[in-house]
Amino acid sequence: MTTTCRLLCTLLISVVWTAVFAKEPEIPQLFAPVDTAVVNNLELHEDFAARDSLYFAKRYRVVRLNVDAVTAPAKQMRVDLFGKSLEVESDPLTRGDGYALWHGRILTRGGGPITFNRSMSEDQHRRAVDDLYRIQLGTRTYEHVLNDSAGSLQAAESFRLDDGTPPAGAQKILVTTASGEWNLFDDKTLIRVVPLESDPRYHLLIEVDREKHGEGPDRQQRVEEYRRFREQLTKEWREKKRNQ
Repeated sequence: MTTTCRLLCTLLISVVWTAVFAKEPEIPQLFAPVDTAVVNNLELHEDFAARDSLYFAKRYRVVRLNVDAVTAPAKQMRVDLFGKSLEVESDPLTRGDGYALWHGRILTRGGGPITFNRSMSEDQHRRAVDDLYRIQLGTRTYEHVLNDSAGSLQAAESFRLDDGTPPAGAQKILVTTASGEWNLFDDKTLIRVVPLESDPRYHLLIEVDREKHGEGPDRQQRVEEYRRFREQLTKEWREKKRNQ
């Protein structure tokens, strides 16, 4: 075998190996899962705002926001929702005074592209994607104080030290939160994202129970049940404040 043939064979093997075994770049996730031990330490039963949000939950997860994804968004990312995997394409950020709106257009669902009625024109298809298959999150970035020894987090304005520095064993950090909700119109699933007030490094990703949310023939009864729940929650909150 000549030197030229050997070089060609080596090149061919390299190309085939790359085509078969090379990994495609991983699509970043919008929300990262949180370890069970961390979730347990958050003690959601003591977070009254979280309990209020979870009242309407059909199911939920505690997640960590991919801050890079919503502040300097990648062109594409993945959103995993209770067994549904969505591929999303980011639009340019809309910025305001102290906040930003992140928009994502849902491209695929469950590994396959979203399809529409064949009678739709190209313009109707585009408007359907823009109007119905869109995720929007409002984001804000705040300065917080992290107490390393306790692992707790408080808004920086909670500290009123004369020299403006955090207490011993703590450090100031920036925390970006996101909130919003959207419908998956193909199966009428309502998704809601809210930051945890007790520790806004983490978020609740909620699939809303539409029946409990007050939709359907028993709407008035559901509203009354929620009113009683809020009264009891407020009573517990006031009692806890008195005992602190």
